[in-house]
Amino acid sequence: TFIHGQLDSFRWFQEEGLKELFEEISPIQDYTNNRLELYFVDYEFREPPHSISECLERGMTYSSPIHVTAQLLVKETGEIKQQELFFSDFPLMTDAGTFIISGVERVVVNQLTRFPGVYFTLVGDPSSGRELGFAKLVAEHGAWLDFDTSNRGVISVKVSGKRKIPVTTLLRAIGFESDEALFSLFQDVDNAPKHAFIRSTIERDLSIKSTADALFDIYRKLSSGEAPSLSSAQTLLNNFLFNPRRYSLGKVGRYKL
Repeated sequence: TFIHGQLDSFRWFQEEGLKELFEEISPIQDYTNNRLELYFVDYEFREPPHSISECLERGMTYSSPIHVTAQLLVKETGEIKQQELFFSDFPLMTDAGTFIISGVERVVVNQLTRFPGVYFTLVGDPSSGRELGFAKLVAEHGAWLDFDTSNRGVISVKVSGKRKIPVTTLLRAIGFESDEALFSLFQDVDNAPKHAFIRSTIERDLSIKSTADALFDIYRKLSSGEAPSLSSAQTLLNNFLFNPRRYSLGKVGRYKL
């Protein structure tokens, strides 16, 4: 039933979802990144201090205190200090699938959103009569990637709605530097005699020939300015696509891929 689905979802969040969130943010480092690291080792839901009926009568929130076991690592000495801490009061779901917030019983209605994963569409191009492919890579959190093909056979990608980038530029930036590497990567699928997509995309911007060229070009298009250094350009791309705290497809997105 609908209520069972709500209860199962909340139970999963209590037992697994919070665990995954704590693992994602651990360790938390100090601002210098070289002195202290804070790890969340475990967590526990304590007994609610007030019953459901008491919360309804007294205008209170039905919740449970969460306590976490944290470890602080002093990197210079290797010393580890462990302590149990109060983390937060967490609203609990009742057996009816509702929450009691400030004495009022409320139901959480799920928002209809796209699941993480990839979505393909074909759109007819009136000028060429061809069907052009589009793909949207939806992340659980972080940048969305929009891929499209032009009637000239060029494949482009937009990161979070920013300016278009030839997909070969993005591939060069992540390590497929040479033309040969790009052709080899798609040799089993990009083999239609009339539509050589990778070759057309490479020819779209012949000035991009190396990983460094690609990183600087992506930086200009995502940040609207010149990168102060190659490491800055690399950091920008890493933060957009390869930092798990800023970008993740999640389990559902990876399964659908």
